[in-house]
Parts: sequence; C-alpha cells; structure tokens
Amino acid sequence: MILRGSARLSLLSIKAPTSARIRVICHGGGCPKKKSVVLRVASGKSSVRVRSLERRLRTGAVIEIFVTAPGRIGKYARITIRANAAPARRDLCLQPGKSTPFACAT
Repeated sequence: MILRGSARLSLLSIKAPTSARIRVICHGGGCPKKKSVVLRVASGKSSVRVRSLERRLRTGAVIEIFVTAPGRIGKYARITIRANAAPARRDLCLQPGKSTPFACAT
C-alpha cells in the first residue's frame, strides 16, 4: 500500500532453491532495529517469508536481498521506497562466492 511519504509492505516472500542462503538488509526510515536477517530455505520449501520487514517504511528506505547457493549464480534485488509512487526494484546477479552484484546476461 502506498501512503503519503511511505509505503506499507504487507507481504515479503522470497523464492529460492532448497538450502539457499538468503540475506536481507534494510537501510533507512522504518527499518527494524535488527537491520539484517539471514535465513536458509528448508528442504521441501521453495519460499521464505520475511515477517520482520512487513511494516511501514518511509521514503528513501532501501531493502537489499541476496540469494546465494554453493556453486550457483546468485540473485540480488534492491527495493527502494519512493514518495507517492510504487517502490522501485532493481534485479542483478551474483557470482558464486562474491557479494558484488553485476548485470545479468540476457
């Protein structure tokens, strides 16, 4: 839901392969006190819900999501909360063992 000067995230669910590592970092206004969350996808599951970030975030807040698995190309998503507009999303890739995102091949 888009509000004046903020947005409310009602559901943050991340799909990833089994045993993948998911790291979620929040910067800016409205983020929880614990700004970083690390999760693992359990066997038999394909998605993880991040309830700690299902909240109202102010304009300028940024959520960074890193999904990695051993020996695989990872996924990076950056969600930026904007004033009076839908949040902006940027998707990039991660090389195995690295944390610097790069443009994915098409």
